[in-house]
Amino acid sequence: ISVLAFDEESSYSLIVYGVKDPTAPDAMSTLCAPGCDWLSVGDGVCNPQCNVEECFLDRGDCHCDGPDCTDGCPAECDPSWIGDRYCDEACFVAACQWDKHDCLKKGEKPCADHCLPTSINDGECDAACNVESCGWDGSDCFYDHDECFEREDGADYRGKVATTESGMECQFWSEQSPQQHTRTHQHYPRSGVGGHNYCRNPDREAHPWCYVAEKAAGVRWDYCNVGPPSQTACHSPPPPSPRAPVPHSPPPRPSPPPPPPPPPPSPPPP
Repeated sequence: ISVLAFDEESSYSLIVYGVKDPTAPDAMSTLCAPGCDWLSVGDGVCNPQCNVEECFLDRGDCHCDGPDCTDGCPAECDPSWIGDRYCDEACFVAACQWDKHDCLKKGEKPCADHCLPTSINDGECDAACNVESCGWDGSDCFYDHDECFEREDGADYRGKVATTESGMECQFWSEQSPQQHTRTHQHYPRSGVGGHNYCRNPDREAHPWCYVAEKAAGVRWDYCNVGPPSQTACHSPPPPSPRAPVPHSPPPRPSPPPPPPPPPPSPPPP
C-alpha cells in the first residue's frame, strides 16, 4: 500500500477484515514483529517487543524507555518484586520489564504477558500462551488437531468448533464469566478443556457442548454441532498428558547435617 500526500496534514487508518479464526493453518499472521501482535500496538501499554520500526515504535506507548521503565505495570506487581531473583507471575508482563528476567533461563525470551516459558507444552492449555507469538501454547491447545473423533458422545473430540448449534459463541473454559462453573482443567485434566473456547464433553453429556459467552442469551450452555463420529481410526495427535508443574523458584536449602556425637568418655585410671 502506498499513500501520496502533499503539504496538508492528514491521518490514515488501515482495517483488515477476514481473520475469522487466527488459529487456522491458512490464516494471515497478526504479528508485526516477533512477540508483538498488531492489536497490542498503541494500546496504551509499552511492549518492548513492539517498540521497533516494523510496529511503528508501539505507537508511542513506550514514551519512557530504558531497562527501568515500568509505566503501566499492573498494581498487583509490587515494584520491589521486579528483579528480586524470584519469579513473580504478576510481574511477568511487558510493562513490568518481564520481572527483570527473573522467570527466564539463559537464552529464553518472553512471548506474551503472563505466559511463562514453563507454561508452554506443560499439558494444560493456558489462555495467556494460546496466541500466535507463543506458538499457540505448543500442543496444549490442540492447534494441530483436526475434527476427527471416534466416540459416540464426542468425549474424544479435540477439534475447534467454538459455537453452539444455534450459533452462539462459546465461553473460554478457563473463564468464570459470564457463566461460573467447575468444568476446568484442574477438575477434568484429560477432557481437553482449558484456555480456549472449543466445544468439549468433559462430563458424559450426549454430545460436545460449551458454556455460552453471552450473558443475555437466555441459556447457560448448549450443545455444539461437531458432526458425526468417524467410522475409521483418527490420526490426530493424542491429547497432552498432565504433568507436575515445574517450580519457578529454587528449592529450599537443605538443612545442615547434625553435629557428630561427642567422643566417648576416657576410662578411669587404674
